Amino acid sequence: MSVLPFAQVAVPQSDKGKRLKQRDYLQEGPLAVIDQGQQQIGGYTDDQTMAFEGELPVVLFGDHTRSVKLVNYPFAVGADGIKIFRPAEGVRTKYLYYWMKSAPIPDRGYGRHYQFLRQLSVPLPPEETQDEIVAELEKQFSRLDEAVANLQRVKANLKRYKASVLKAAVEGRLVETAGGWRQSTLGEEGAIIGGLTKNQKRNDLPLKLPYLRVANVYANELRLDDIEYIGVAERELEKLLVRKGDLLVVEGNGSPDQIGRVALWNDAIPNCVHQNHLIKARFGKPVLPEWALIWMLSPVGRHEIEQVSASTSGLHTLSVGKVSRLPIGVPSLKEQASIVAEVDRHLSIIREVEAEVDANLKRAQALRQATLAKAFAL
Repeated sequence: MSVLPFAQVAVPQSDKGKRLKQRDYLQEGPLAVIDQGQQQIGGYTDDQTMAFEGELPVVLFGDHTRSVKLVNYPFAVGADGIKIFRPAEGVRTKYLYYWMKSAPIPDRGYGRHYQFLRQLSVPLPPEETQDEIVAELEKQFSRLDEAVANLQRVKANLKRYKASVLKAAVEGRLVETAGGWRQSTLGEEGAIIGGLTKNQKRNDLPLKLPYLRVANVYANELRLDDIEYIGVAERELEKLLVRKGDLLVVEGNGSPDQIGRVALWNDAIPNCVHQNHLIKARFGKPVLPEWALIWMLSPVGRHEIEQVSASTSGLHTLSVGKVSRLPIGVPSLKEQASIVAEVDRHLSIIREVEAEVDANLKRAQALRQATLAKAFAL
């Protein structure tokens, strides 16, 4: 078996300067656009003059992302950072592709990575042996792909199950209730409060406090690993401080399925305030905050949020007024507590299964890389 420099097994191909900017991608079209993103196809174009003119198949390498793609159909090159290769004489295309996927290239973030690839050496057995290696890899990857597909189906089923639990909860079907719930709005049941606006003047205020941003609030999830500080005037504290049990609602995100993301504040960070793109909802005795959270997370609540956030411009945004007008059904406090406990029980089971599925998906990816590494070990 020979061991050759990368430059002797992969022949660079020119795209003749034909690269399609991402802003020009179409959602569909006759010609696929291949870029250095993680998805095989980045977009489409109907401009056939942008088609790659070289011989196919080719192997593409993302200089910034380290992504490796095998392309055996007509395509256009997307944006910048793509390196295109054909196998040298005596090298099978798929062998080159799988070797490149196994290449030990250090992660330099969005820096350039081709400099590391071209310094590597490639083990090169006879073509017949290359074919055998590729066949064995594809046999093992076929099994892995089937396992991953099954895991993804489990995740999709868990998502549907979660939605059905929440829907049953707000329709009074999850636990036995007396029915006849009082119909109200969030504004009638609690205080709906806007947040602070970030500006240069706040840099001069002596009191600096941690503040929550849109990036910290997801659907029933707080991500607090990246917290910033901001100047706050003493007179603003009563309005802006976030208390345990407050709901934090994302005002706008552009995407209908992301608008109105909501999470319950757990007081993980003391003396925390919130920006104006997060709307705070604080409830009194008639409504448990956990019940309001369940209502807003449910398909019923999501539908109301999407309805009220829609505008004639096509953008989706919320405001203090819109959140205040969101409808909510209000059972008795005892029934709310009972429903919350049952939802928590179901969601706890779902989280455990999701964690196991995610762990297995990570193991599958690690096994894929280990299989590649073993196949091309020198």
